[in-house]
Amino acid sequence: MPYLRCPNCGLTAYSPPAHVAMTTCSECCATLHADARLFQDLDAEIPESFSRRLSPDVTAPANARRAVRELRATIGEPQLPDVELMVSELVTNAIEHGTPDGQCPLLLEVDAGPRGVRVRVSDQGDSFEPHVPEPGADTHRGRGLLIVDQLSDRWGVFNGSGTTVWFELDPAPAVVA
Repeated sequence: MPYLRCPNCGLTAYSPPAHVAMTTCSECCATLHADARLFQDLDAEIPESFSRRLSPDVTAPANARRAVRELRATIGEPQLPDVELMVSELVTNAIEHGTPDGQCPLLLEVDAGPRGVRVRVSDQGDSFEPHVPEPGADTHRGRGLLIVDQLSDRWGVFNGSGTTVWFELDPAPAVVA
């Protein structure tokens, strides 16, 4: 389906398939990458989703974890602690590195369903090239992306009008009794 969701402002827009695909958001002019496409599989359950604007302050990581818990039943208890930890790390990184004036809100988007969990945290900071420290690095800071790298199945960064860091978790394997 030719629907797109802007990672910057959250606008969902329709791009007719007979025309040239949208490459920028009509609301905020952010660049729309392939990741912005929304697909609907009519044979699959529709995932639960939410997006939240977070104030870039010390309460944001806890507010993000609380929001993620709203999808506890869909995410599942085995994966919930990992999702909460990774969300907390990405929100903390966004506050520390992605709010140039300390005023721009962050955007947290979560999709959870039968195909797994996808989380995006967007900020207004400058683009960056992610650096994952070595697991044995002797430092007490800078381990957020290492945690995301170790716990997620996939993750990445989109740079455009601000920065979006995302991760995905595949569905947890079924427990055999």
